[in-house]
Amino acid sequence: MRTLYIHVGPAKTGTSAIQHALLKHDGSVVMYPKVGLSRGGSHNNLVLNFFSDKSRTDAVKADPRKLLDELRHAFAATDRNVVISSEALFGRPGIRRFIEALTQQFSEPVVVKLIVVCREHFGRIASAYNQRVKDVGRFERDTPDDFLRRQNFDFGYAALVGKLRQMGHMVSVLNYHPPDNLVERFLRHIGFPDGQIPPSELRNVSLSSKALIAVLAANNVATSADDRERYFTVLRKMRRFFGPSGFIFGREAALEASRRLQVDRDLLKSEYGIELPVRDLNAQDGGLYLNEGELAEISAVTGELGSEGSAIAEFASRFQRP
Repeated sequence: MRTLYIHVGPAKTGTSAIQHALLKHDGSVVMYPKVGLSRGGSHNNLVLNFFSDKSRTDAVKADPRKLLDELRHAFAATDRNVVISSEALFGRPGIRRFIEALTQQFSEPVVVKLIVVCREHFGRIASAYNQRVKDVGRFERDTPDDFLRRQNFDFGYAALVGKLRQMGHMVSVLNYHPPDNLVERFLRHIGFPDGQIPPSELRNVSLSSKALIAVLAANNVATSADDRERYFTVLRKMRRFFGPSGFIFGREAALEASRRLQVDRDLLKSEYGIELPVRDLNAQDGGLYLNEGELAEISAVTGELGSEGSAIAEFASRFQRP
C-alpha cells in the first residue's frame, strides 16, 4: 500500500531546505508533485487555492478542481509514495477536508502520515520576525521585543499537533535540532536510503543583525512599498547583508515569553519525546544592537538617498550600543 506523506511545516522550521531537496529529487524514491507549487517549491499554491485563501499576495490563483485533477493524473503515473509539503497547513482549520480530497485522487487506498518539525521557540520566532522585516508584503515595523510580546502564543506546537493526531492518522514529530542534518533526517524518515540523500543547501537565509536593523529602519521610514523596495536595493550594497542575527530579544521580553512557552516545551517532551534546546536567558546579552562602525556603514550606504537616507540612519541609531 502506498503512503501519502503530508509535511505540515510549520513555517521557519527548515521547510524551504526540505522542499528544495524534494523538488530537485528525480522521483526515484518518492514523488513530489509539481502541481500547485509556489515559487519557493512548497505546495502553498495548492493549499491556498483549495481553501480559497486570498490572504497571501504571492499566491497564484488557480481552480482547485483543476489542481486536484492534475494530481490524480500525477498519482496514477507512478507507484511511488507521495509527499506534499506546505507550511500553510499547520494550524489551519479544515485540514481533514484537504487530506480527504488528496486521498480521493488515488485509485487505491493509501496510508496517510503527517510530519511536523519542531524548532526551539525563540529561534523560530526570531526567524519569523526576520522574514517579516525582509518581506515587503509584510512591512514589519515593530521592534523584536514588541513583536515577541504581541504573540499569543502562535508559535506553540503541542496543542496543534494534538489536534492533528485526533484525525486518526499517524503523526511524526521531528526535532529541528541539530539543524545541520535536518534535511538528511527528514529524507531518511520518508524512505530515502543513505546513498540517495543529496547534500542540503541553505535556503531563505536571514538578514544579519546589521541588515535587520537597517531594513527595519527602512520599513519605518517608507511610506509606500515602492519606497521600501528602493531603500532595500540601496541597503543590499552593505557587506555581510545576510547571515546569522544572533539572539535578537531583550532579556525582560524573553523571560516573559519563556514563562508562557514552558507548558509547550514540557508537553513536547512528555507527549512526543522532543526535547528542544533551552537557552539560559539570564546569561544572554540579548537584544538587537549596532556598534559604531556598523551604524557608520548604514549612514554611508544610505547617503545617496538624501534626507530619506538620513532618516533611516537616524532610526537605526536607536539600536546603537557603545
